Amino acid sequence: MPAQVRRVTARAPGTDAAHLRLHLPGTADAVRDALAQCVSWLMDAGVRDGACGTIELVVAESLNNVVEHAYGGTGRGDIGLDLRLLPGGGVEVRIDDHGQPMPQGALPDRGPPDLAVPRGDLPEGGFGWCLIRTLSSRLVYVRKNGRNRLFVRLDADRLG
Repeated sequence: MPAQVRRVTARAPGTDAAHLRLHLPGTADAVRDALAQCVSWLMDAGVRDGACGTIELVVAESLNNVVEHAYGGTGRGDIGLDLRLLPGGGVEVRIDDHGQPMPQGALPDRGPPDLAVPRGDLPEGGFGWCLIRTLSSRLVYVRKNGRNRLFVRLDADRLG
């Protein structure tokens, strides 16, 4: 069954306000479909392969966090995704949802997981926020009126 990712708006790549807005269910399948649409749109806009990969990674980690943590893997809830190309080659990403708020109402503050442990004790997760922080030039989380909003700015110099 299709994940029903809905393209709400798409302004033509190459314009001063190239913009993509998607609305999707909070499921892993919908995230995969949304990522495919994002990459296609970015490629149509002439964004380099390496930059597309970096943007896709940040968007994937962010959307998967919503599905797994804000919605607890229930598949209930919706996600709004906005991508806006910036003059000079950067991109702004906005993700919003009605899921559970971030713990303590703020973005996780920890660095990368400790890898100096025996192989059997290596963590399975904990890398996502470290990747997002490393790749982004601006990262803001806001919880308002029962809605989470994540703003990520990726400047051209950080886009592979």
